[in-house]
Amino acid sequence: MKYLFICLCLLSSYAYAQSTQRIVFVTEASRSPDTIAAFTYNRICGKNMLKEEGLFGDPLTSTHIFRQVNQDWYYKSGNAWKPFYLHAQPVHPVIQSDGVSCKLMNRGKDSLAGIPCTLYETTGSGVVVSDHIIFWFSSRLGVIRIVANSLALVRKDILNGSNIE
Repeated sequence: MKYLFICLCLLSSYAYAQSTQRIVFVTEASRSPDTIAAFTYNRICGKNMLKEEGLFGDPLTSTHIFRQVNQDWYYKSGNAWKPFYLHAQPVHPVIQSDGVSCKLMNRGKDSLAGIPCTLYETTGSGVVVSDHIIFWFSSRLGVIRIVANSLALVRKDILNGSNIE
């Protein structure tokens, strides 16, 4: 009974340590805080890791696990941790999503609302021209802008200015 109680305490503390955040993207052109969400995904924050559900693929089947070490980001690929973003050098991560390998080519740096970003463009054998997407990645906040074809989506909290220091 004592061991069962300890296990329940550990499980509840683990569940308590995680929090789920709904990341909402809106059409950038609208510039209205009341804009209806154009794209959403869940971010589950735990101790030393982030789970992004639906950012790089189908929201129901695509989950990617990240961890941050200082300014660097790593993603889980099988049993290994691979670099996603390294502040000291460009990285071209390969994300597996819905059975397709998608290479994210580092296309340099830019900023959005004063937030420095690295731009990643999708390429790969299973990616067609109409699927090319540019992700604006902040080492502090993750993906904050997505540009696909002529549509630009920005995180609602960035548009509202609530995540700018």
